[in-house]
Amino acid sequence: MIFTLPCTYMQTCNWFLKNVSTNEALCAVFVMWLNTEITYALVVSFFYYIEQSGKFTKYKIHEQPSDGKMFRDAILFKPVTWLVDVPIYFMSYKMMGWRILDFGVDKNKPMPSPLDPLPDATTLFCHVVVLVLVFDFLFYCWHRALHTKFLWKYHKKHHEVKVSFSCANDHEDPVELAGNILWKMVPPALMCCHVYTVCVFRAIVKFFALLHHSGFELPAFQFIQLIPGIASPAGHDFHHYYGKGNYGGVFKVWDRIFGTEKCVDVLTKKMK
Repeated sequence: MIFTLPCTYMQTCNWFLKNVSTNEALCAVFVMWLNTEITYALVVSFFYYIEQSGKFTKYKIHEQPSDGKMFRDAILFKPVTWLVDVPIYFMSYKMMGWRILDFGVDKNKPMPSPLDPLPDATTLFCHVVVLVLVFDFLFYCWHRALHTKFLWKYHKKHHEVKVSFSCANDHEDPVELAGNILWKMVPPALMCCHVYTVCVFRAIVKFFALLHHSGFELPAFQFIQLIPGIASPAGHDFHHYYGKGNYGGVFKVWDRIFGTEKCVDVLTKKMK
């Protein structure tokens, strides 16, 4: 047993070096997947500590504690998310070679590669902003569609969560999961972004998904809400608690445009 784990580790490393690191598509998929999972692990661990420590109770939106069983179920559901997530990463990476929105670019240019030179700061920033905006609009449309009679059966599991917690984002049906991932992957594929631009975009989107499900309004994150149109944890918590309104993911601007924004003040008066 003492030698089994090191041998297995070495075999895994050798397999990775032989099959993944030398294959640009697999390498790109691995980098995007690892980036998302590291973001997930760090943010979920942070908010788990925040709640378990009991030192930040006054910043919790609800007086009730989070549902421990739902939390464990969401964590145990992670392998299912990988089964859905990874194939879509791969398809999206392949779609980046279509260069649909890359007007004026040589169509014979090789596929984007994780080994390509990194984009400059301006390009990275502009691409990430566009990616987040496009994704969030698609997510808003998808989220509203999930509240229709036709698709509600795929969304009702997510709304079992009334007192939200960070990884409640993953308490969902596989069909809803597939849609959520698809809307994250289509915009960068269409824009033919660098793989690491996609990583930054995915990390931002994942961070906001976990933050808005956290159930906390921590002062440390109040500065984020100074950005015009950014949604808040209390706004999404209203959606979970009452099952309506505030459908946007990162931004609340779509709710404002389409008349689905709900006042968070109502939440603070009636929830406790």
